[in-house]
Amino acid sequence: MSLAFARNISAMVKNAVTIYRPFIMNPNIHPLEEAMEEATGYSFPSGHTTTATILFGGIYLKKEKIVTSLKILLVSSIIIVGLSRLYVGVHTIWDVIFGFLFSLIVLIIMKKVFDKYEDRPNFDLIILAAGIILSIILILYTTFKGYPMDYDSAGKLIVDPSKMALDSYKNTGFTVGVLLSWVIERRFIKFSTDVGIDSKFARILGGFIGFELIMYVIAPAMKPHMAKIYSKFLTNFLLSIYIVVIVPLCIKIVEKIREKRANKEITT
Repeated sequence: MSLAFARNISAMVKNAVTIYRPFIMNPNIHPLEEAMEEATGYSFPSGHTTTATILFGGIYLKKEKIVTSLKILLVSSIIIVGLSRLYVGVHTIWDVIFGFLFSLIVLIIMKKVFDKYEDRPNFDLIILAAGIILSIILILYTTFKGYPMDYDSAGKLIVDPSKMALDSYKNTGFTVGVLLSWVIERRFIKFSTDVGIDSKFARILGGFIGFELIMYVIAPAMKPHMAKIYSKFLTNFLLSIYIVVIVPLCIKIVEKIREKRANKEITT
């Protein structure tokens, strides 16, 4: 949930301030070639740091009782990701610091929201509506705003505005998918993780197979038949629906069938 809102807001900030990558601003900085493939947009804030802070910081805040070694591992992971973006030369220290602080604020706000929403039965619909409105604003903003049209020495646009708008469809597809899936799951599926470690591994394996299928079979098959913006949106939307709704639903159905068979054998 935090990642859904953080990705949208971060994308809006990135497209609002339009700060170029440090190697563009300073020719003395030479980034690693391996990092250049993803370093195509604007620099501020760091998307990797934002995601890492949400992921590892979210686990930190979610678990009330957590061992010290895991706390150290989670915090270290955030720091390592941030430092790695500086090391490969695709972000400045301010990109990383803002990405961390911004994500931390989002996490704290979302934690407070989740601590209180159980008392309000329809609060999930309010969060869903807020996410959809934010997604629409992001798409409209990134599509119609004016961008710097600066060219490099080879006559190529330093940052292509069409790609920035394309990234917005990816973020909004993820956001709408996650929020809608969350409402469906908590209201109708009511999935539980209170199972043994063997069941958890089986769940992960089954879910991972489908994830790979969507990423490397279904998504590539869709691309030739629709515009890139719809393909980006739909791929991320389907992944969210798959992870939060389809996998839990399939697991509940399979485990319910197994439970009935086991009970039948015991009765027999």
